[in-house]
Amino acid sequence: MDKQLADAAQFRAGQLARRVLEYVRLRESEFKQRDRFNRYPAQLPPREAVVAVLHDEQLDELTLELLIKELGRLGSAPLALALLDWLLEHHSPLVTKHTFDAALAVCCSQFRTREALRVHATMMQHGIAADLRSTNLALASCSHTGAVVEAMQLLEELVARGGAPNEFSVLMMLQTCAFKRRGRYKEAVRAVQMFRDAQQGASPHQQPQHHHLHQSLPREVLDGVLTVFEAAIHKADSLEAACGVFEELRGLGLAGSTRAYNALLRACARRGRHLEARSYFEDMAQAGVPANTSTYNSLIRACVAGSALDEALGIFEWLVSGRDVADPIPADIDTYNSLIRACHQAGHLEKALEIMAWVESSGVAFDETTYEELIGTVEIAEIWDNKAVRSAGENHLAMFPDHLRPAPHNSMRLLYLEHMAELEEEAVLAATKLGLPSWTSSLTRTLPTAQALGGSRGEGNHLVATAARAAAAAGAGGAAGAGVAGAPGAGLVLQPRKPGLMPSPLPLSRMPSFSKLSLDNLNTVGAVASESNTPRHKLSA
Repeated sequence: MDKQLADAAQFRAGQLARRVLEYVRLRESEFKQRDRFNRYPAQLPPREAVVAVLHDEQLDELTLELLIKELGRLGSAPLALALLDWLLEHHSPLVTKHTFDAALAVCCSQFRTREALRVHATMMQHGIAADLRSTNLALASCSHTGAVVEAMQLLEELVARGGAPNEFSVLMMLQTCAFKRRGRYKEAVRAVQMFRDAQQGASPHQQPQHHHLHQSLPREVLDGVLTVFEAAIHKADSLEAACGVFEELRGLGLAGSTRAYNALLRACARRGRHLEARSYFEDMAQAGVPANTSTYNSLIRACVAGSALDEALGIFEWLVSGRDVADPIPADIDTYNSLIRACHQAGHLEKALEIMAWVESSGVAFDETTYEELIGTVEIAEIWDNKAVRSAGENHLAMFPDHLRPAPHNSMRLLYLEHMAELEEEAVLAATKLGLPSWTSSLTRTLPTAQALGGSRGEGNHLVATAARAAAAAGAGGAAGAGVAGAPGAGLVLQPRKPGLMPSPLPLSRMPSFSKLSLDNLNTVGAVASESNTPRHKLSA
């Protein structure tokens, strides 16, 4: 019988709601016809439509409640609120707490925070105490617009009346504090403390204890608190203010999470404070907080923003399972983009191309930022190299690596036997770090290393073959790389070839320049091993 009465009430509420909306449509069509030459035609007042249709209807409490909900479901919250106000003006006995809850639900579903607060205040004025359901509906309305002050007042009034906020209450309050990343963490902490005290049966007038706030809290509540603190750290005016927010989070016992440290590392990255970022990263490791790809990306961005390319590359070694990391963490395209951006800023074209080879070998897809950074790196390197070519062309017969732009991380220096031992070691380590046969491209490896690692050098790379033979002649007992690198006065110079036969995959590669060579002076300009006191750019006739 009760279900039949509820179905009948729902059917009648639907009919009345459609009659009200039809009346509004007809009257407003008359207004549009009358005011067709005006820019804005007149609107029918909601109260007039409600009175015209429902003044002679006999309603009960259930039908009234369902009618308000049906008007809200049809998208006409002003009509639903006008119906409630009309009944309140006539002191209708049909208005109960369920009627106010229906109006609050309509305001919540239509994102009308101001009207929801007015309905809640009207309910309190008529002597109807707002219980947990009514308060939660009002809090949900506040969460849509970020009304933090009003939401906190609603929560405090509920606790003062002896009510206990539940998990939905504190989640709505946390959502209000995190509205548009405002980061109102103080109100969030207060709301969570009230929720925990209510769960433990503490008095509302007792002094709150903020220690170990993470204990006995649901997972969703902890995530909401971390979201608010992340927004607060992001919104901080300075790194010191962000660190203050983090220390507040540490005092609550919630700092031992990856999200908290990542938020602080992002704050350091935005300001280029890589030393502070490394300090917090070390604290994170000592505390046993697990790191993820976002952690390393933020740390690398901090080093890049602080012009610390060496630090960024060292962190990348940690990321890809270097010498001191047991569990490798996969790098994403943001990681590689940050490294390429660092090469862009420093003008290290060859290192950027090397990182590009890592991306291709790891199977990570390029994005738009990758191409933009690579193009920018090429442009910067072209400016540097053009300047070096003009300067060297005026004073020297041929251009050698010392004449070009500095590239301390240039893997192609292997061609000039400057970092032979180090690159030999890195080629072996690359198999465990990245799963690649070498850090560098196969075009830049020595002949013994390429054969040992199973790589294919190709028969046309005369420069590398010459470098390998020179290294083998300089070293003894198979220590070719160490012999060359350990001889400070060797000063080996590569043998130039004819311009047409020079393999040059990139116009900006660090190959020697042969603009001054011709068939007549080719034998004269042959590469020789100069003495220790002879500059490399001076060639013997």
